[in-house]
Amino acid sequence: MSYTMQSPSRRSTLGRSAAAVVGVLTLLGAVVFSAAPASAAAEQKTFVLSGSFDIGTATHIDIPAGSTWTATVDSVTGAITAGTASIPTIHVPASATVPVATDITLSDAAPSTGTWNLATGAITLAAQYNIEIAIPSLPATCNIGPVVAAPSTAKTGGSSLAGTPPAATLTDAGFSVPTVTVDATNCAISTAVDTFLGLPTTATALSLKITQATTDVYLVHGLNLKGQAAADDGGTAVTVCSGTTSLLPDFQFGAVVGPVPLATGEVESVQVYVQTDGPVNCATADPADALINQDVTPTGAAMALVATSPPGDVVDPELAVFPLDVACIKAGQGRLTGAHAAAAPEVVVQVNGASAGSLTYGKSLSASLPAATYSVAVLLDGSPILGPTDVAVADGVLTAVFVVGNLPGEGATPVVAIPLDVDLTVCAVTPPPATPAAPAAAAATFTG
Repeated sequence: MSYTMQSPSRRSTLGRSAAAVVGVLTLLGAVVFSAAPASAAAEQKTFVLSGSFDIGTATHIDIPAGSTWTATVDSVTGAITAGTASIPTIHVPASATVPVATDITLSDAAPSTGTWNLATGAITLAAQYNIEIAIPSLPATCNIGPVVAAPSTAKTGGSSLAGTPPAATLTDAGFSVPTVTVDATNCAISTAVDTFLGLPTTATALSLKITQATTDVYLVHGLNLKGQAAADDGGTAVTVCSGTTSLLPDFQFGAVVGPVPLATGEVESVQVYVQTDGPVNCATADPADALINQDVTPTGAAMALVATSPPGDVVDPELAVFPLDVACIKAGQGRLTGAHAAAAPEVVVQVNGASAGSLTYGKSLSASLPAATYSVAVLLDGSPILGPTDVAVADGVLTAVFVVGNLPGEGATPVVAIPLDVDLTVCAVTPPPATPAAPAAAAATFTG
């Protein structure tokens, strides 16, 4: 079996026509809450959380990257329930104002609740927080709380939810912070902490920015229902819809489109229609006629949806979902991901002649590698069904390879690979110790 590699542009682009761009931007630019029947009122929303807070003499403590706020919102009434903040520990180094290195952890004492004006984007919350102050050098851990606050977009410095992606700023000031909870076992320095921060105090401030979390979604067309013997002689054109919204008219086999930023954690209904006489009109199309009619939930920073046929005797085509690792990477390296989206059983992936691991349908393997060209092959029962072929892993780029198609004798569409390249950021460099140890050579490890 010969290897065939599709050849879209080296960097994936948002759409292959003006209509495709309009479709995905229409979906992204829709209001955060659309009119919904009461039966579908409860929607979970996930937001990126940033901002800062003041507690007495400790001012401008920044909420760290990686913080999120998730809540359930009634899309009819705007009622907010089950609000939960996830905030990594804040590390405060010793300085002229902080005598010793301190770790601060802010957590919910109770789920936040509130209201969301769906017409104006104004938000008001009732929140309770616990504050843990840890001093590793002693060691000592002191607890403060609960701290009751009422952040709102209507207060000084606040702003209602607006923009793309939607964002809002909620503020509060002058709320009370009590003294440290006395616990001689864990916090023998409670008096010193109270004195240093000036507790109890109302010299407080809170500024929270919430930004709708989005997932970069890439769409991959791996369905060739016409069954051409070659992967580049036409394929099956489809129209991709989300309800009545046209996302991708005239989407061709082997094409990759993205990223399409979609709201993280929110269900999207996606339909794929086979075109018989030009693009399908999504506004009038019947989802019952769709080749694929599937709900998908964007998760993580990035993911790929591959329109493909799973293995099996009688299995309908589907959108196979693959998470994409787009985390930062060391300078001089790239990331290689192999994804099994073919109508085939378990396979083994080889890189430079060595096994990188086995894959079943719907699974992927990934590793960070020095930028170079690698020989990649996919084996079934010890025999290659794809490759070996050279795959270039570029510096600072994720190269994802989606394997689609049928085994010999089980379909006219051969097993082919569709590549996707995504630019990555370079990780911040941590200064080496004064006398660094010699690095040990190690083979790359593929994970999946």
